[in-house]
Amino acid sequence: MGGSPTSGTNVGARHCLALIGDAHRPEALPRDLFVPAVNERVGMNDRGRPSGSPLRSGHNAQGGNGPDCNLGHVEGARYMTNLTGKVFVITGGNGGIGLGMAEGIAAAGGSLAICGRSREKNEQALEGLKKYGVPSLALQCDVSDESAVVGAIKQTVDSFGRLDGCFANAGRAGILKPFVDLTLEDWRAVMAVNLDGVFLTLREAARVLIEQGEGGSLVAVSSTSAIHGAANNEAYGSSKTAVNGLVRALAVALARHKIRVNSLLPGWTRTELARGGYESEKFRTVTTQRTPVRRWADPSEFREVGAFLADPSISFHTGQEVCVDGGYTIF
Repeated sequence: MGGSPTSGTNVGARHCLALIGDAHRPEALPRDLFVPAVNERVGMNDRGRPSGSPLRSGHNAQGGNGPDCNLGHVEGARYMTNLTGKVFVITGGNGGIGLGMAEGIAAAGGSLAICGRSREKNEQALEGLKKYGVPSLALQCDVSDESAVVGAIKQTVDSFGRLDGCFANAGRAGILKPFVDLTLEDWRAVMAVNLDGVFLTLREAARVLIEQGEGGSLVAVSSTSAIHGAANNEAYGSSKTAVNGLVRALAVALARHKIRVNSLLPGWTRTELARGGYESEKFRTVTTQRTPVRRWADPSEFREVGAFLADPSISFHTGQEVCVDGGYTIF
């Protein structure tokens, strides 16, 4: 959803980005389309790139000029990031912020495995990614199920031959009721997805990245509710606060493996998860007035954020809470 993320004691460490729209997107450049079937193995060519994802002339994967090029400049992209040959998993990648980040990575040339519980939404998201011309697959996965998470990461590596990063984005809404009425069952239902699911996803991805020995990027999606306090939604706010603690610990533990670990704290965003809030005129008005940019975000505005967090060239950025909220938490 948007509202919330971080441990409130280290506000200075967060990056607050106020996204202000798509005013300077360049025209799209054409690209070949290639999205293999879900069960088809996506091979690597002799340069270590997923087959079916050709580079175009003008700029090579190392950043220099040359015959091999694919900057991922397609439909509304404005990236310098080049993720060609890189493979990423995004849980909850079939809609909302997750799909926005998936589009950003795909536009920058990265290959994708999007994971979600709904087969129909997975297929729709996969169809939408075709325009970026990168190898992509969709996997059914409930992140609260350990065997499902283990299987999804394994299938990704089996299909693409490698893994370069993972976004633990899947989450659920909280259970809105007075704290004194909250049951242990309510509490555990939220934690199973928002905290246990993140733990399982990052653990399995980290195992692969450590074994490969080439570094990588891990990202967990938190919430601004971890900063401002979520009354009557304590389980949700607590789960997101815990995610930030996990990210900081992993950033320290995995640094020696050249694995970066960061969290993303979205502000109020028009997603399915936050639909109830957006459709309430009173709630939308209050949250909009408190947001300096005076609006809610659109999921598409997280495309560049996803590409940035996945970018292997930003090797000194780890352990941070990246707050993309239109200024909500500083106002």
